[in-house]
Amino acid sequence: MTVRIAISNARRLGLDGDKVHLRYRDDRDGEHKTLVLQAAELLRRFLLHVLPKGLMRVRHYGLLANRCRVQRLAHIRKLLAAPPPEPEPEAEAEQGHEPEQGWPCPVCGRGRMRPVRRIPPRPAALGCAPYR
Repeated sequence: MTVRIAISNARRLGLDGDKVHLRYRDDRDGEHKTLVLQAAELLRRFLLHVLPKGLMRVRHYGLLANRCRVQRLAHIRKLLAAPPPEPEPEAEAEQGHEPEQGWPCPVCGRGRMRPVRRIPPRPAALGCAPYR
């Protein structure tokens, strides 16, 4: 299912004055639990998922799915006889041409980070299915 309701009727257990009782499943132990929220807090959390007027939520399925994006875009470029994209400087660093001092820290921006271990690429046998 690709479209779901934010809070279904099955999750709403009841109202008690200005408090709302909701059922949820705890990911840590898999058990169903009850959450009690003030009505204003429930509305605040719900409205975090509402997009501003004029914006549309985009989800990448099909051709741009994460699992097969690289292979499918290469196949599309081949069909369109388009040249491959120019490699970005960051892409060269990931291919083994890492900077000597490391990468800037994403938190403070001042410190430098160096790789501790390298993760090997996935075997071709684990790649995505061919384009259909």
